[in-house]
Amino acid sequence: MATWTWIILFVLPTIALMVISEDMARDRGRSVRAWVWIAAITAPLPLGPLALYLLGERKQRQPC
Repeated sequence: MATWTWIILFVLPTIALMVISEDMARDRGRSVRAWVWIAAITAPLPLGPLALYLLGERKQRQPC
């Protein structure tokens, strides 16, 4: 189960963004290699806030 979660949450978005960034780099006349590496490094970052949003708020507040 954990392997499939890893693949779905990190690997697939990374590959998808790498393909999209390659196309964007070609359209803009930029270095495809640099754009693909940047996409590979930054792809999982937006998933952190999304995961926190999906988790929602705590049901019970802890006293300080």
